[in-house]
Amino acid sequence: MSEDSPSVGTIIGIVLRSLFIGGKCILLIIKSCQTSYRYYRTYDTILQFEIWYFFLSAFKIVILLPNILITVNINYLFTNFVLNSLMMIVSNYHMHSKVICAMYN
Repeated sequence: MSEDSPSVGTIIGIVLRSLFIGGKCILLIIKSCQTSYRYYRTYDTILQFEIWYFFLSAFKIVILLPNILITVNINYLFTNFVLNSLMMIVSNYHMHSKVICAMYN
């Protein structure tokens, strides 16, 4: 066995890590879609900010999943951080608008 080949423990660790992260990502995607569906059933319209926010969150995780499991490229991570920052700015603005409306009503 050469010194460059990974040990069995390293390979098992990589497989377990990939299974854990992949499972966690799939669970987050499912929960985001379930929450969007609950908002749809409650308000009976898809024109709710929260519905589109959760769908965009699920889409962001779908974009990131191949990077975590296959390519491990830093550019995907940077793109995801940019999307995350944009989503945070938009959600802060939306919450600020709701608070202002509630305060004046």
